[in-house]
Amino acid sequence: GNERVLATRSVTDRFLEYGASWSPDGQTIAISAYSTEGGAHHATVLGIPSAGGAVKPLTQRSWRVVGRAAWFKDGSRLAFVATEQSKENAQIWQLSYPGGEVRRISNDLSTYDLPSLSLTADNKALVTAQDRLTSVISVTLSNDLAHPRQITSQSDTYDGYYGVTWTPDGRIVYVSRASGNCDIWLMNGDASSPRQLTNSPDFDYFPTVSPDGRNIVFVSNRDGKYNLWRMDIDGGRQTQLTHGDLDFYPVFSPDGRWVVYEAVSNRPNIWRVPFEGGSPMRVSDRPAGFPAVSPDGKLIACWTYQPPAEKSQVAIIPFEGGPPVQLLDFNPQSYLRWSLDGRFLIYVGARQGGANLWRIPLDGSAQQQLTNFPSAQIWYFDFKGDGKQLVYSRGARSSDAVMISEER
Repeated sequence: GNERVLATRSVTDRFLEYGASWSPDGQTIAISAYSTEGGAHHATVLGIPSAGGAVKPLTQRSWRVVGRAAWFKDGSRLAFVATEQSKENAQIWQLSYPGGEVRRISNDLSTYDLPSLSLTADNKALVTAQDRLTSVISVTLSNDLAHPRQITSQSDTYDGYYGVTWTPDGRIVYVSRASGNCDIWLMNGDASSPRQLTNSPDFDYFPTVSPDGRNIVFVSNRDGKYNLWRMDIDGGRQTQLTHGDLDFYPVFSPDGRWVVYEAVSNRPNIWRVPFEGGSPMRVSDRPAGFPAVSPDGKLIACWTYQPPAEKSQVAIIPFEGGPPVQLLDFNPQSYLRWSLDGRFLIYVGARQGGANLWRIPLDGSAQQQLTNFPSAQIWYFDFKGDGKQLVYSRGARSSDAVMISEER
């Protein structure tokens, strides 16, 4: 009984979903929160008086994301998992109270689970989940998918996890954290001569190459928000293309004049923007994401759902916008690709433990399984422009419960 609101934040400056923690004396509730103040995305730990009153940050330090905080029993400290602005892996941190001084407890290449940290009763140890992700890149002929050739091997650099695609001349553009951060790289089709194209302290990922092979469009948060950027194929002339809140999954139109992408404000929608720059235009009226442009440039396939039922489907919509011309009753749960002849959509589907490539005909006939992996995940894939070769990144996630003692 006696339910009451203690604090309220907006959707864009929101409390994070990892949960709140009572202080030992019951007077303060610690909770992580997200803010876009000044156009930058940052998160920190807030203190809410349990009796009501002003909400105050418990530290002046901010991170990209902060998990659920756990109080030490004397109320002098809190421990939590957080990810720094320019880093990929979440680490364990400690915050003094009420002073607000911050110290990092862990310092390794693992990533720790944001909501799962807790302390033993005597506060001499903490337990959390340590996550590991692997990703390597392979290539194969489209008519011989059963015999792929793995071309990268350093799985902890996330090669291809955030994107891998062909250039028209047979080179591969991919995302790797070999430099310690997520950047765009370029290599030959046999993985020789890898070259780093971006060197931002922030995140650069989801690259797409123009049909003439001269340019790359990618996603970056280097200006504080996730927007589309463009650059020359050699990494030169990096220029911001969009200025929304959350812009993702860019793809070129076949003529190279447009970039189609998913933009998120209060819900995802499909937009397109001129490659040379200009005002973006919304294409979809319904919630939609993961766009793919047909080979003739006339249609866009995308994931969609229609409120209030929120049943996930794939919609085929006109490139110029308007209601769907076709709806397919399946949920791809990731991005789509068209076949070269425009008769099929290709996607990653999970069946009986393994993720594989499937293609679904637009004429309503039965789906067909293209690969036959018994386990692991396909993170990203792309067919070469002539349809003769496939490149994809594949790997797995693992998680272990770990205990860290105060004497560590």
